[in-house]
Amino acid sequence: MKLKYKKAKHKRYHSLTQKMIVIIISSTLLSTLVFITIFYFFSRNQAIENNIIETEKALKISTQNMDYYLKNSIDGARSIYLHPDILALLAKREKGNFTSEELEHIERYLSSIYYSNTSSVQIHLMAFRSNQSFLFRAKNMQFSHRTKNYFEGDLKKVPALNTVTLIPTHEIDSYEHILFFQTPEEKQNDVFTICFPIFNLPKSDDPLGMIEIDFPISFFNENCQLLYSKGQEMYIVNQDNIVMAASNSCKILSKSELPSSSFAKIVSNETRYSIEGQNLWVGQVLNSNYFDWILLKKVSLHSILNETLSQMLFLLLIVSFSIVIATFFSISLLARYTQTLKTITNFINILSETDGWEGDNTISSSIHYKENDEILSLITSFDKMFKQLNYHIAIQYQLKIDTLKANFDALQMQINPHFIYNSLQSFATRALEKNDLEQYRLISSFGQMLHYAMATQPELVTLEEEVLYCKRYINLQQMRFKMEAEISYQISPETKTFPLPRLTLQPLVENAIIHGKILQKTFSSLILTSYIADAFLCIEIIDNGNAITDIKRLEIVTAIEDIRKHFMEIFLNQKTQDSILLNLSQCSFTEERKKIDKKSCHALGLKNVYLRLLIYFGPECSFDIYSNNYDGTTVCMKIPLSKVSGLSEANQLGQIASWTSE
Repeated sequence: MKLKYKKAKHKRYHSLTQKMIVIIISSTLLSTLVFITIFYFFSRNQAIENNIIETEKALKISTQNMDYYLKNSIDGARSIYLHPDILALLAKREKGNFTSEELEHIERYLSSIYYSNTSSVQIHLMAFRSNQSFLFRAKNMQFSHRTKNYFEGDLKKVPALNTVTLIPTHEIDSYEHILFFQTPEEKQNDVFTICFPIFNLPKSDDPLGMIEIDFPISFFNENCQLLYSKGQEMYIVNQDNIVMAASNSCKILSKSELPSSSFAKIVSNETRYSIEGQNLWVGQVLNSNYFDWILLKKVSLHSILNETLSQMLFLLLIVSFSIVIATFFSISLLARYTQTLKTITNFINILSETDGWEGDNTISSSIHYKENDEILSLITSFDKMFKQLNYHIAIQYQLKIDTLKANFDALQMQINPHFIYNSLQSFATRALEKNDLEQYRLISSFGQMLHYAMATQPELVTLEEEVLYCKRYINLQQMRFKMEAEISYQISPETKTFPLPRLTLQPLVENAIIHGKILQKTFSSLILTSYIADAFLCIEIIDNGNAITDIKRLEIVTAIEDIRKHFMEIFLNQKTQDSILLNLSQCSFTEERKKIDKKSCHALGLKNVYLRLLIYFGPECSFDIYSNNYDGTTVCMKIPLSKVSGLSEANQLGQIASWTSE
C-alpha cells in the first residue's frame, strides 16, 4: 500500500496591517449599507405616515369648509320662514296668478340663497299648491318660472321637516325652463343637489314646496385643494366605489382604480392606506353632516420619497465623509501600532538567525514605546523571556560543568571504596583465621553497611532494605556501647516494598542512640514501625530514652517548617528540571536558610531526611518529633500513597517536576 504525501502549501503572507485595513473597510462598508437600508425604510415609512397625517388634517379642514358653505345655503333657504309674505305666495292655490311684484319677491328670495353661498350654480323652487316652478340661474342671473303639475306621488317624496337630502352627481337640469344665453357645454356640467322642504308651519304635514340647490362638482375640488398637490389625484367616491368627484373630471361617475378588497378595508376602518404598485392610496370617510362619501387620495411613492431621498443623500454624504476621515485616522493609528509589532518581529528574527540570545538583548533598548497598553506589556514580557533564556543558558553551562565534575568524582570514588573493601576483607580473613567469629561478623557487617552507604545507585531503595541497614547499624552501636536494648521491628507486610530515599531511617535511629542514649541506659527499647493510615505511609521510631524538651522540639519543628517554606519558594519558581537540580547541587536555600542551619546544626540529620522526602514525594509529606508516653521521643513521618505508589528510579526526576506544577 503506497502512501501519498501532499506537499504542504504555504499560505501567502499577509501583514497584520493589510488584514486590519480590509477588516476596517469591510466593516465600515457593511455598517454603511445596513445604515442606508434601515434609514431608507424608516424614512419611507415616516414619509408615508406624514403624508397620511397631513391628508387627515387637510381633510378635516376641507370637510368643515364644505359643511360651512352648505349650511349657509340651507340657512339661506330656511330664511323663508322669516318672510310670511313669501310663504303666503306659496300657499296660493291660483295657478299662474303671480304679479310681477310677487315674482320679484320670489326672485329676491332665491337670489338671497345664492348670495349666502356663491358656489351654487342654480336654485330651483317648487310650489306645490300653485303648481309653479321657479328657477334662478346664478351664472347669468336669470330668473324663470313656469307651470308644472305636481301630483300626490310627488308630494309623498318630500322629505320630513328640517331634513336635508342630497342627490349624488348628475348632469345639470334646467327643470324644463327656457333660459337665455344657454350653451351646449353648460348642459354637460355635472352637479350635486341639496334638497330642502318648505312646510306651512305649524302644520308640519302640509308641504308648500321644496328648494333644490345645485352645486358644481368643482365645489369639492375648490374645498379640497389642501388635500392634494400637483402630480396627485383626489377622488370622492360613494359606498359603491363610484367616483362622485375627482381632480380629473374625466373619471367622474366611473369606478375608481383602487381594488375592491383594499377599498372595503378603508371603508371598514381596518386600514388608513393601501400601497398598490408604485402608488399610495390614502382613504377616509368624510365626516360631513350632509353626505357619507369616502375620500381617496392617490400619490406616487416616487413623489413622496423624492424629498426623503434628497435628505438621505445629504445625510449619506455627511456620514460618508465622516467615515472616510474616521477610517483614515484608524488606519494611520493602526499602522503606527503594527509598525511597532513589525519592529519587534524583525528584532526577534535577527536574534533567531544570528543565534544571539546570549547577552543583554532587550527589545526595550531598541524600541522606545511610550504608551501603556498591551504592546508595552508584550515588550516587557519579551524582555523577561530573554532574561530567563539567558538564565537558563547559564544553568545549562553550569550543569555541564557539574556533570563533568560529578563524573570525575565518581571515577575517583570507584578507586577509594575498592581499596577500603579490600582492606576490610583482609581484616575479616585474619579474624576468621584466629577463629574470632564475632570480630569477623562485625567487620563483615560494617563492610556491607559501608557498601550500602557509599553506593550512589539506585537512589531509591525499599523500606525493607532500609530496615536491614538499620539492624546492622544497631548491632555495631551495641558493640560500641557494650549494652543491648530491646529492638522491635513492626513492619507491615504491605509497606516492605515501598520506595524510600537511601539512608532515610538510619539518621533517625542514630538520633535515638546518640541523643536519646538508649544504649547507655538499662531496660532501653526502640520500636521501628510502619503502617498505612488515611492514604499515607506512616513510619514511626519510638524510644524510651531521654525525652526531647519542649524548647528543643520547638526549635526543630521551626527549622523543619522554615526548610519547607524555602524549599517551596525555590522549587515552585523553577520551571525546568535542570534549574531544580542546579539548585539542589548548589544547596542555595538563601542566606536565611544558612542561618537556620547554624542555629540547629545538631538537627542536621533530621532536616536532611525531611528535605529529601520533600524532593521525592512533594509538600504533602509531614515530619514531626515529640515526647511520648514512654518518657522517650517519637519521630513520625507521613508520605502520601499517591506519591509513593509506582515511584521508581526511572521517574524520580519526573516526580520532582510533577508535584511542583500541581
